[in-house]
Amino acid sequence: MLDSVTTPISLEDMKLHLRVDHDHENVYIESLTMAAIALCEGRLFRSFTEVQAEYGYLPTPLVSWIKLATLEMYAQRRLATEKSLTMSPFSDHLLEKYIDYSKGV
Repeated sequence: MLDSVTTPISLEDMKLHLRVDHDHENVYIESLTMAAIALCEGRLFRSFTEVQAEYGYLPTPLVSWIKLATLEMYAQRRLATEKSLTMSPFSDHLLEKYIDYSKGV
């Protein structure tokens, strides 16, 4: 279950974004959301806890990126070895301001 303290998006919000109105994929949607969060934190080179400490909240562009990444994974149900996750170049611009380049590139 998504923890509202550590997860910036509730299951209900994610299901609304995905246009899912049933409950039989809740666990799957939660796992995709957690994977998107981990992927986002990896691209930022810092955790959401660090971002929230700096800004006092989790900025909307990061929440939007998580929703977009989750949507891509939900829509492209396949093994990662078949084809890599391809997101719009626009979506990566949502992250640029928040990347900690001192920790990596």
